[in-house]
Amino acid sequence: MKILKILIILLLIPSVIFAFFDDKNFVFYKNLSGDNCDNCYFEIDKDIYNHAQRSLNDLRIINKDNQEQAYKIWRSLDNTERKEIEQSVKVISRKEIDNGLEYILDVEDSYNYGSFKVELSNDEFMRAAYEIYGSQLKNTGWQKINRDKYSVVKAGYKNGKKYGDEKIYYNNKYRYIKLILILDEGNFDILGFTQSVYSYKNLKAEKNEFLPKVSQFTEGTKTILKVDIEQSGLGIDKMDLTFEYDRDYNRSYVIYTSDDGNAQKLENYKRRQSNQNYWKRQNSGNIKGNFGGITHQINLSNIKDRFLMIEIENNDNIPLVYKSLKLFAIKDYILLKNLNFNDSSYRVYYGADAVSRPQYDISFLNIKNNLANFNQLSLGDEIKNKNMVEKKKPLSERSPALIYLFMGLLVSGLGYYVYRIFSKTVS
Repeated sequence: MKILKILIILLLIPSVIFAFFDDKNFVFYKNLSGDNCDNCYFEIDKDIYNHAQRSLNDLRIINKDNQEQAYKIWRSLDNTERKEIEQSVKVISRKEIDNGLEYILDVEDSYNYGSFKVELSNDEFMRAAYEIYGSQLKNTGWQKINRDKYSVVKAGYKNGKKYGDEKIYYNNKYRYIKLILILDEGNFDILGFTQSVYSYKNLKAEKNEFLPKVSQFTEGTKTILKVDIEQSGLGIDKMDLTFEYDRDYNRSYVIYTSDDGNAQKLENYKRRQSNQNYWKRQNSGNIKGNFGGITHQINLSNIKDRFLMIEIENNDNIPLVYKSLKLFAIKDYILLKNLNFNDSSYRVYYGADAVSRPQYDISFLNIKNNLANFNQLSLGDEIKNKNMVEKKKPLSERSPALIYLFMGLLVSGLGYYVYRIFSKTVS
């Protein structure tokens, strides 16, 4: 009985935790709208990126009963979709031999794939030993492929039921196949051969595109671009950078980022100052261009700062002429399960500094390439949370001068006290 009570308590813990959501730590919220759905999603917008934690740990979806709705963050990524299709194998010739048949097959452009199957009529069955030879020429140069002297294939129907794997496997690098079948059981009423072929399709991640503000200037032998994305938290992962130039060029570059457009670049052998913001070095590389200009695609590592600085070393001391810059950020989505808008309303809360990411068991919300089976929801306008309790900064941060004044008075008082003691001792 005690064990049963413990299990019931453990099962109720998540519900109890969800029921005590306190919105006083969250600065903003948005209303969520849409149709009832088993699987649904919404795209994280600029407001959430700008005001939520960079890790999105503080995102919460709350229903009208002040209970949390479990969610999962999902990013679409570049992927390759593989499809298996069956295509007919071309029969060049068929010849009867002792106790069997010899086929010459042309597997055309799919000869790197290693199996094909025998097609029989619905009431036929065969069991045969086989040997396989391959060649790049149609009628000569045959090389044995299968290791064993004879392998066996069973195919067709026996006693009204499908029987055998029907497949002939081989490790092939040749276009033409010589297949020798030695009948052991059944007959040779073979209708043809088919081969499994894989097609591949590159699926690109869904991305937002941005045209930021860019200013260009020179500094010594460098061309410097300062980029204002006008938005933070986006997760920039690629840029397209284009220059115009009247000759070929080969330049090196370094990219820095910061949330402060007036940040300083930390010089070599200099110590960081605690009250100063610095540019953070992200990556570097080389760009090559031909006469007339070219667009350089530069990969970035999920940049969430607002400002970028691109330093390009002009080895020939002739600055490049900037033409255009486009930034790309992979879209982030929130996946949800079982939302009922008839019985409840939902809000998305965010903008809390000291909140950690909740732990939900929604592993069943796994998707591979797209959101085709999910219903899309809509986010309303950003609303300032009236229940938010603004926490004042400590006095030391609001008025640091008072701390120095207090320390000065304390040191002076101690000095005077030591002086009095020393004077009495001397006298």
